[in-house]
Formats: sequence, structure tokens, C-alpha cells
Amino acid sequence: MYKHVWFLRLSLLTFVSCDKAPMNGALDGHWQLTTIEHLADGSTEYPERIYYSIQLYLVEVNHKVTQRGYGTFIGKFEYNKETETVKMYEFRKRSAEDILGTPEELAAFGLDGTENSFKVIQAEHKSMILESGQTRLTFKKF
Repeated sequence: MYKHVWFLRLSLLTFVSCDKAPMNGALDGHWQLTTIEHLADGSTEYPERIYYSIQLYLVEVNHKVTQRGYGTFIGKFEYNKETETVKMYEFRKRSAEDILGTPEELAAFGLDGTENSFKVIQAEHKSMILESGQTRLTFKKF
């Protein structure tokens, strides 16, 4: 009988502790970048195999190719729920974390520089759209 009670308590504790909402709401998770729209000139890029991973206070951007990819960078991530904005900054190379990414390296990921602020246009379970004054990034959940 005691085994059943302990099992029930352990199961209930596990169930309750797993019911935590993501810190950044629908923004948390793994995203594939599908389009980069340059608002100034109206041009659109369709990047291949570029991914963003957002969790807690970090964002990782990477290009999943076997040869001559853009690399992987880890940056700081801040989400302001009241203003529906995100800030991504201090991107460091994954392979050498003491080296900051340059604006040229980060441009391949749709980032306008080393410090980026975006308005959250849409954030749902399957899609996300972020927009700065210059760029609109569209993602699908990966």
C-alpha cells in the first residue's frame, strides 16, 4: 500500500513540476529562418538551413551546412512582454567564446549588427515574425 502512495506522490510531483510555462512565451524553442525581408529596398532573401534557438536569456544562431557555413554564434536575449520587443546582442562565436561576432558575420542571419532590437509581430506555436526598422525575419517552428 505504501508503495502505491509514494508512487502516486512522485507522479503528481513530476506532473506539477513539468507544467512550467516557457520564460519567453511562444518565442522559446527552435526556429528555422525562412525569409529575410529588407524593408528599405523591398528585397527578400530565402536563407538555407539557418536556425535560431531561444531559451531563457540566450539565443543561438547557426548555419547547418557541412562546408563553408556561416558558423554558430551565441548571444544574449531579452524579451519585454509589455512592449512586445526582443533584444539580441553580444553574439560570441561558439567555437571561441572570447571572440565577438562582427556585423558582417551576423548579417547572414538577418541581423543588422551586433545589437538588434525587434518588434514581435507574430509569435505562435508554429510561426514567428520579428521586425526591426530595417528587416523583417520570418520563422517556422523546427
